[in-house]
Amino acid sequence: MKSGSSAETFIRIGNSMGQDLSGSSVICRIIPWLMPGLALAISPSVVSQDRLHPGPAFAGLVEYNAALTQVFAEAYRPEAKARVLVSRHGRERVTGIEQLDGAYFIFKIIAKSNVWADGRQITFRYDAEGNRLPGHSGRMDFSRINTELEATRRVEIDPALAVLLIRLWRAMIMNSRYPAPAGDVAAVTTGAGHRYTYSMPIQGVGNVYAHITDPSGQTNAQFLTAISNLMARLSLSESGSERERMRAELWSRARLLDERLFRSLAADRETSFDAYCEQLRERGREDACRSER
Repeated sequence: MKSGSSAETFIRIGNSMGQDLSGSSVICRIIPWLMPGLALAISPSVVSQDRLHPGPAFAGLVEYNAALTQVFAEAYRPEAKARVLVSRHGRERVTGIEQLDGAYFIFKIIAKSNVWADGRQITFRYDAEGNRLPGHSGRMDFSRINTELEATRRVEIDPALAVLLIRLWRAMIMNSRYPAPAGDVAAVTTGAGHRYTYSMPIQGVGNVYAHITDPSGQTNAQFLTAISNLMARLSLSESGSERERMRAELWSRARLLDERLFRSLAADRETSFDAYCEQLRERGREDACRSER
């Protein structure tokens, strides 16, 4: 697939991340006219730093991803409307948005230990007398993973803010793109640091995924990462005044990313007018769309 193509986005889908990465998964071609309003047509002038990468991080590690889904099963309930799983050298965590009894909450779940480390089985070598020899071998086995979780933290947010955040998740996931070839624009990721897997359920499709590793500054991917990190901090805050400050900052950051995405779409409206109008409708500006026709 060409990195500059915005006609369609290939994503791996499934009812769960475990299914998504098993042999039963399918590749779904998301085309704007097939699922109107889900795909954003971003101008080719927007370089790849602004995009997430399709699919979950560690996509080839089927058993590890299945173990993460098992450990964080609470985050994949129908009530969860959007989520991000952060995996790194420390403990994995999930932050997301859920709807409970008509109200919206930001939640955070963190493992008590590192799931990856819990799945590593070390085998030592011994001599005939039972003395341990230098060196060892290891393998990964997640079949009996029993990683426990800390208590889930929740904080209520304005429904309008929740809807905006869910829209940003959808836009960034559905507009994900594979990294550019070497020698083209700069790569999205650097190093092997924090890996963010963004996902959400789409009706009639299942869970859709996109990921990023340590996005560079002043890019859409970095803006989304900053938003998800702020959500995690908000869920942990005990101070009422601090929560209000964080909610206000979350509103500000979300609106800024929304405007960045909308400007990119507007720049390409001549070739993507239907998608452009769909975004106008979501923002209550349908009259502007009709006037431009």
